[in-house]
Amino acid sequence: MRASLTLFLLAGCIGTAIADEPYLPWGDGDNATLVRQGYHIEWQRSAEIGDNGELIISWSDTRFGMRDLFAQKLDAGATGNPALWETDDETHGLVDALIVNDDVIRQEDPVLITDGAGGAIISWIDFRVDPRGDIYVNRLVDGSGSGELAWGEDGVLLCDDCANGSENMSKSMCIDGEGGSYIVWGDHRGSNWDLYVSHVDADGNVDPDFGTDGLVVVNAVGDQRVVTMEHDGNGGAYIAWLDQREASDDNIYIEHVHADGTMSAGNNGALVVNAPGRQYSPKVTWDGASGCWIAWIDQRSDNAGDIYVQHYDANLNPTFANNGIAMADEVGKDEGNPRLSYAGDGSTLLMFESNINDPGNTLADIFVQKMNTSDQHLWGDYGVTACANSGDQVQSRIAGDGNGGAFLVWQDVMFETYSHIRAQKLDATGNLLWGTQGAEVVNHSDTQLDAIQPALREDQDGGLFVAWGDLSRGSLGVFTQHLNSSGQISFDASGDASAWGISGSVSNVKNVATPEGTMVFWVDPRNDGGPHVYMQFLDSETGESTLGVNGQAVDMALEGGQYRYDVTSDGAGGAFVAIEAGSDGAQRGYLTRINSQGELNWGESRP
Repeated sequence: MRASLTLFLLAGCIGTAIADEPYLPWGDGDNATLVRQGYHIEWQRSAEIGDNGELIISWSDTRFGMRDLFAQKLDAGATGNPALWETDDETHGLVDALIVNDDVIRQEDPVLITDGAGGAIISWIDFRVDPRGDIYVNRLVDGSGSGELAWGEDGVLLCDDCANGSENMSKSMCIDGEGGSYIVWGDHRGSNWDLYVSHVDADGNVDPDFGTDGLVVVNAVGDQRVVTMEHDGNGGAYIAWLDQREASDDNIYIEHVHADGTMSAGNNGALVVNAPGRQYSPKVTWDGASGCWIAWIDQRSDNAGDIYVQHYDANLNPTFANNGIAMADEVGKDEGNPRLSYAGDGSTLLMFESNINDPGNTLADIFVQKMNTSDQHLWGDYGVTACANSGDQVQSRIAGDGNGGAFLVWQDVMFETYSHIRAQKLDATGNLLWGTQGAEVVNHSDTQLDAIQPALREDQDGGLFVAWGDLSRGSLGVFTQHLNSSGQISFDASGDASAWGISGSVSNVKNVATPEGTMVFWVDPRNDGGPHVYMQFLDSETGESTLGVNGQAVDMALEGGQYRYDVTSDGAGGAFVAIEAGSDGAQRGYLTRINSQGELNWGESRP
């Protein structure tokens, strides 16, 4: 969560000496000529449904210099150009996304939840005032059709006494059933990490029952974080978390927060499990009535980790025996990443990853179990094998389809050395509808570059949206795809580039003065295959860049990384550039001559 490294150039500061008050004809330090600005996208899997057939995503990037927040809405029916939102900004012109917030310093770590009316409520960590970070919320709506901020450009301040610095903050949201939202977060205003919750209504009013800086959920000794939250179907919310009040024994606790700010357990929550060993990675979901299910990883009898669950009624009375029941406890097998989702038919779906099929205990497959309070193994003792492809299947996510079935998405490494994204659909009896290997969402087999960290939302019409982090262009972007009810993709095979821009930190900046201006060179990691030497030309009179936004590569034809180079004037308005290119152990030196228009005088670089 760092700010970007931006390359500027100040006229009057080039040379061997700088005057006490340098002459800056291109502006001062706040208005210097921008040579190269990366996006440096951070993707937090922030995705939510809009209206039927619509997806809303959010991310942060640094296209304006510091880290800011953006959002986009996509329409499954607009296959050629699915993006619906843009911003006509006074400062930045036409921006191909909704600017959620671009205030000073940085805004980051967005979380989205549906508003139930085709829009979404978004929360984020904001450093505009407090260097330790505050929490803000806003509501994203269609407005005139290009996206609007319903609660004003600044958003609504939810907490300005968090004293957290954000680096280890956990944050989760859920609906309140009336167009508003609950937000829970890890808070360090005390001597350790505690949990606070707040409630905002559909009009952006902070609920006074939850205080001006949130209502404490737990402030016991030790740290409480890794929080999960889900609505209770009756205007309140269930919250579960990893608790370290016993310093040598991580446990799981739960609380039920009601609409009036009261809590069922009180006194720092109810203990879910106090068995020996660690219990961690809790997930909670609504049970379709008034209770909830909770799942976690448990090491009471196996350090590799097992999957346990418990069910609670609205008063936090447990349904099963103390410490829960085992759902996947194969000895010596790593069973992890539990995820829960209400199936829509009175039952609940449990997904987990397990290496039970791998004799080497390293490669995971994906399993799904269906359960209710009467029968916790509706789909067999170990659940349905949703994906048993060769290689590793990880970073999986699940969503109920509302009719008893499920959608899944995961990051897949089969025979390749790179990750691609696949998805699966199961009917209400656990049958695989998109083949034994699932449907291919995206596979960059041409470049063999990764697609990572998928998120999914059902499209409310039998199909599925998937959003992921994509490295196919060398820098991380956020791409999206829609699959219809048969698992066929709707957008381009590579997905829709919903947010993309160059990233990476530049290095080894060098300048060459010419009669017409200044040639600026640097090493840039924006592309795949290693860094390359880039350049820009700045007009001496205006300071304007002439080689396009963010400059151009000196010679992309030189394969392998270009980590080292040197440059000197050619005495005729251009420059000689010496570049060391190639992979480790196979580097070669090349020389080229380039003019101020970025053209290679010799046609190509010479060994």
